[in-house]
This record gives sequence, structure tokens and C-alpha cells, in this order.
Amino acid sequence: MIKAIIWDMDGTFINSEDYWTAMPRVWLKKHGIELTDEEWENAPWRAMSFRTMLKNIYDLQIVKDPEPLDEAIAWCKDYMYGTIYRDETLVRFKPHAPESLAAAKALDLPMCLITATIIPVVDFTLDRLHLSDYFCFRQTTATGMKKNDPEIFRQAAERMGVKVEECLLIEDSLYSMKAGREAGCTVWAIEDPKHKRDLEVIHQTAHRYFNNHVEMEQAFKKLNK
Repeated sequence: MIKAIIWDMDGTFINSEDYWTAMPRVWLKKHGIELTDEEWENAPWRAMSFRTMLKNIYDLQIVKDPEPLDEAIAWCKDYMYGTIYRDETLVRFKPHAPESLAAAKALDLPMCLITATIIPVVDFTLDRLHLSDYFCFRQTTATGMKKNDPEIFRQAAERMGVKVEECLLIEDSLYSMKAGREAGCTVWAIEDPKHKRDLEVIHQTAHRYFNNHVEMEQAFKKLNK
């Protein structure tokens, strides 16, 4: 029986993952290299993580005399946090996500949020989306334990006063699904284009897979019967 819910944020109920993925393109433009859509899609250094893409760009020496890699990563993060998240026309709910979140809230179970996004941006985003009262706590992995460690989910369950086996984890990222399942959570996966390369393994890892939030809303409503 599900007695608590652990939510991810980016790529799960907001559409920010595409902007994170696009950060190397923005960084290249800052250095005078503008890519067409076709060049961007077919770039040999493309990867799922913006950090990996930047490292590949540095390894291939595409930019002459760039700043140190860690400074480039920091610039991308600052741009995301200071510009992209702050623009409500860019970072928005994924389609029908408000309805699936509301259906989850109607279960009257404790819900928490565990995300890689820094807390000030989390708080701003939740407030802007009117979700601040949905979660009994929110936790960032930016400065502590990561979501590839099953212990993070065990500790979240303890904070909510339930067993980890009684927790439902909602995620879009495979690495977190694997850790959540290892911890003992029931895992529901939500579709996000960034993770299409992992789709086969995601189907094998998650207990249920949802193509959209319409399907997830219906699943929550069935739990409420």
C-alpha cells in the first residue's frame, strides 16, 4: 500500500530538461559559434548531460582558449537559474501536470520533493506554480547526497514517517529510478524526450510507465477509489 509519494521536479512535472540540454549551445553562442538546428541535432559531441557535452566540446577543442571547464559549467548553471527558470514563458508545467499533481494531492498522503535544482530556485518555482503547500519538505541533491544513492529515498521515507517500501517514487531519470527501486520504492516513470535513449531500460526498471500526465492522473484517481 502506498503511504507517501516522492516527486522529482525537472522533467517530471516541469519542462526544464530541454533547457538544461540546450545550455552548451547557448554557451557556444557566447563564444561566437552559432549552430543551426541541423548542426545542433547532429553534433558529434551531443550527449544527454550538458556537463558531458561541455567536456566533449573541450576535448575536441571546438572553442579556442575557453575558460576552465568548471567555470563553463558554472556559467551554464547560473544562466539556467538566473534567466531560464525566472522566465515563466519558458519553464512551465508539462502538459496536464497540474491535474496529475492535484490528483496525487487528493490522496491526502505526505509528499516530498527531491531534486538536483538548488533550493532558492526550487522555492521560487514552486511558489510561481502554486505548489508550495503540496510538499512536506523539499530537498536538493546539489550540495549533498545524490539520487543514485538508495539511501536518499530511505531517509526521505523516514522523514515522512513511513517505510520506504510504502513510498511511490515519480521520476523521469533512469539512474534515480534504479536507486529508488533498489531502496524498495514503487517506481512510476513519466515520459521525457531527454531520456528516450534509456527507454527500454526504463520500462524494465519502473513498475509503471506513463506516456503523459493524463495517464498518470487517471492512475492516481484509481488509487483514490
